[in-house]
Amino acid sequence: MRDKDDASYGDLVVGVDVHQHCEALLRFAFDEAEQRGCGIRFLSAWALPPFVGYGAAYDPRVHAQLEMSAKATLDDVLMPWKKRYPDVRTTAQASVGHAATQLVDSGREAGPTVVGRRVRDSSMGTRIGPVAQAVLHHARTPVVVVPLT
Repeated sequence: MRDKDDASYGDLVVGVDVHQHCEALLRFAFDEAEQRGCGIRFLSAWALPPFVGYGAAYDPRVHAQLEMSAKATLDDVLMPWKKRYPDVRTTAQASVGHAATQLVDSGREAGPTVVGRRVRDSSMGTRIGPVAQAVLHHARTPVVVVPLT
């Protein structure tokens, strides 16, 4: 019997960089959620563009427009996967801020947090990016790092 306080059975929290190839990440997340019978909370964090300037950054209309655009992009990335996995419950959020901080905060009351890492050829061994590293160090729930090809 599942214990509702057991983090391994909560919804997955998945960090998505909509500007990177993320097929492997999405495949893993949807397959895992389908097997677990849980939902997925997708998160895409973004920073204000440098050209916005300090005044516009605090203009709620500019902020709302940028947030709607980021959310639409995330929805476009997820649409084919939602069609392939119609029984998997999903939510998607795009918000301003540092991705690692938001993933750690969002994952506190969820199941595993899933992040991707780009595969790099390096003579110094494998390296993970700053978001995956920060989530691994600060998350209080299990973390899955999916290599992206």
